[in-house]
Amino acid sequence: MNASRGAQYLGSVPEAVDTLDRLISNYPQNVLAPDAYLRLSELHASLVQGPYYDQAETKQAITYDEDFMILFPNDPKIASAAENLDNMKKMLAESKMKIADYYFFKQNNYTAARVFYNEAITSYPDSDVAKRARDRLILVENKSNAAANPAPEKKKHFLFF
Repeated sequence: MNASRGAQYLGSVPEAVDTLDRLISNYPQNVLAPDAYLRLSELHASLVQGPYYDQAETKQAITYDEDFMILFPNDPKIASAAENLDNMKKMLAESKMKIADYYFFKQNNYTAARVFYNEAITSYPDSDVAKRARDRLILVENKSNAAANPAPEKKKHFLFF
């Protein structure tokens, strides 16, 4: 744990993550294991740059928070893990929304937009992001139906004098 703190103090987050991961892997029954899970989650969350960027660190943070909550349900820091889990799930769902919006508004690819809006809903179904995704799915369906069934062409009338 001290090696992780030292690595983080020196600005080497990957080394801090590695030392905590070794602590969990080699000493899963250690008294410091719950704190190591929380620190890992926080370190991965600190590497997240926003919904426009790669979400691998977000998924790692979610995994460590869920593991902490499953393995240590009576720990007093469970509220902190739940809050971080909530934030990371929102970030992941928001990322899916950004991708879906790109396909819907910029590319007019309704199939891809539908897939990513559904992934946003699946990522965090009880959030406001999921509500927005459901609303956008309705728009996608309307646009998709309009594109599939265009209005019939008007007949041209020629006037001869």
